[in-house]
Amino acid sequence: MNELLQALAQEIRQTSLWLSREKTPDTASIRFRLHTLREAAATADMKSVEQALGKIESRLDSSRPASMDEILDHLSKLVLVLAQPVLKSEQLWLAELDDLENELKAMITSMNRSMDKLLKLASLSDNTLLQSDMESSGKALISISRDIKNEIAEMRSRRTRTIHTTEKLHRLFNTLMNDFSHGSAIPLDPAFARLRQKVRKWSKNAARPVALSIKTDKVIVATAQYDDITRLLDIILQQIVTKGLDDPESRSRAGKPTVAGISIEGGMEQDMVQLAISHDGKDSKRPISLASTAMECLRRLRARLWTDDEAETGQRVVIHLPLWHSTTEAIKVESEVGEVFVPVSVVTRLTKIPDDILKDLPVIHLDRRSKVDDPRRFSHALIFSRGYWQAYLPCNILYPTRRIIMNSPGEKDPLWVWGRTDMATESFRVIHPLAFSSTPKHWRSIFPMESKL
Repeated sequence: MNELLQALAQEIRQTSLWLSREKTPDTASIRFRLHTLREAAATADMKSVEQALGKIESRLDSSRPASMDEILDHLSKLVLVLAQPVLKSEQLWLAELDDLENELKAMITSMNRSMDKLLKLASLSDNTLLQSDMESSGKALISISRDIKNEIAEMRSRRTRTIHTTEKLHRLFNTLMNDFSHGSAIPLDPAFARLRQKVRKWSKNAARPVALSIKTDKVIVATAQYDDITRLLDIILQQIVTKGLDDPESRSRAGKPTVAGISIEGGMEQDMVQLAISHDGKDSKRPISLASTAMECLRRLRARLWTDDEAETGQRVVIHLPLWHSTTEAIKVESEVGEVFVPVSVVTRLTKIPDDILKDLPVIHLDRRSKVDDPRRFSHALIFSRGYWQAYLPCNILYPTRRIIMNSPGEKDPLWVWGRTDMATESFRVIHPLAFSSTPKHWRSIFPMESKL
């Protein structure tokens, strides 16, 4: 079963990478690849996988064909569902092996006791033939006991190999899911190139010469985030060019260069995007005013927007954006806001309460309406280190680390909710990574207006 899973998962991975790299693959090519996967699933007698692939294929022929993002999302979820029965069956097998090992140990103990009794009876008997028979029986029991011990040793060896195979399967699965996530992510470099052209056009219309400089490391975003982040950058830069810069005469009187400067700096820290936009125009401590369209982009992105009150010149705004993944590793905990999932990527350490290390750390409050009056009523603390300081979340651990499927948050979910994941008949909230991120005191939040997500 492991070999079949790995082979099929590898085929799905190759198909997903091909889809993510092709700019405009034709429907016939996509249908051919999906049909090949269906045949592989049928050969492996995986009917549920075959049916799932059939549904994806049928979406291509519907009146509203599936988008590339939708197909990639379906394929990534399919690998996740595909792995669960295998991992579960291996866990059951290991449990059965433990039970059998315990039974064998009990049998050895019982036989050793019987052997001791036989040898004692043989030593007390005057019957030479009986003594010989008992000694022979005792030796036979010793031999059987030795064989059973050897069998247990071999089972332990097989168990170790099985555990290693299971761990290898876990690593392969996580690698596949990371490939899916990064395969469906695209760089912002082309967007930055287009922004230079747009800034040139806006500055010409406003009669204000402007130069845009890009000083970023490689920045990638999920394909589902691309349109919103590029639209947000368009709105912010257009507002700076039309309202935030001095006219040429004012710049000349202030001793500034004739050509105004706008810069975009930043990069990525793990799966977090940070972009800082600054200009050398009008000094303003007033927060940048954004249109409702920009606010909607921020809300859909689940991003944060800050203004730096200590900018050297002009104004500086900072965008924080977590890279969206259709799946992520998370820990299920009970917190002051109920049962939630916490992304593993933001957790630095898990400790028990009380712990001296927690004395100097602030407590994270996800919701102002439900604060933790006494953290000691929780058994554990998750320590986070993002930004400029550490903090901890008091909680009870409900479930070990597992990979979950991420769905979009509900319309009424607060902004500290990153998304939702379904388990059985319930839907649980996933905490936003930026809920644990700290910023300098001179940064003010433009979106959301609250001090916390």
